[in-house]
Amino acid sequence: MAMKKRPPGGEKKFCVFSHGIVPPGQTTLETLKAMGRCGRIYTTSLGPEMFRAYGSLGHRIVRVADDYAALERTILAALHRWDEVGFLTFGNPVFMHHPLERLRARISDKATVRVFPGVSSFDLLADILYFRSPAAGGVRLVDCASFRKGPVLTPGTDTLFFNAFFLGSREHACNARAFQRGLREAYPAGTQAYLISCTDNGGAEVLKGCVNCFAKFIRLCRAQHTLLIPSADRESPVEETADKSRFRPEPVCRCAGGGNRLEGKKKCL
Repeated sequence: MAMKKRPPGGEKKFCVFSHGIVPPGQTTLETLKAMGRCGRIYTTSLGPEMFRAYGSLGHRIVRVADDYAALERTILAALHRWDEVGFLTFGNPVFMHHPLERLRARISDKATVRVFPGVSSFDLLADILYFRSPAAGGVRLVDCASFRKGPVLTPGTDTLFFNAFFLGSREHACNARAFQRGLREAYPAGTQAYLISCTDNGGAEVLKGCVNCFAKFIRLCRAQHTLLIPSADRESPVEETADKSRFRPEPVCRCAGGGNRLEGKKKCL
């Protein structure tokens, strides 16, 4: 493939693109136009179907392993060949995406970096949950990847915990059992907890548990889940204001009104 004509001054550009949460429909027109200028675009998040959808638009996309050290080497090598190189990822690239933040910082020494914003999981969650009448303390966002000694819990707010899968790590500063102890001290017994992940059709998968059995409940958490613990002062937005046509909560413990998917527990404590 012939080299693209170099811009004045020989500027190299690294572009970070988003396909949103529901690809490719949430990709902006600005992003699609900029993708067309890239000699190569790398992605770790596209499945086969969406990969083919973008390829049909003429974009030169390459799927790579979810290894950011290797990705950095690949991008730097590509910048020697092409003037513009891209990376396509999910959600909003500037919203709690720590590996990408570090990658951008390192690439910035070699090329101009531009980030094209996209739809984040919070955007979709806010749309689905519809915080029409938030708790007295409002809605709070917490990044579990940034914990050092554990979070400050605020029972008066509806709290969304992003990167909640970190809580399942024994090495993490605030692992599941320590977090559960804090929940029991801060919230009334039986307070509901939800693991929510956005689906490709614009809806959500919602698992419903409680703070009493949190250490086992969090084992069901995957990378795409967000943990919601509603305010202790009112009914959960999942039960009160959410768009029920887009999801159906699945209780996973007996106190949450369902069966028992939490191995080893006959009932919550």
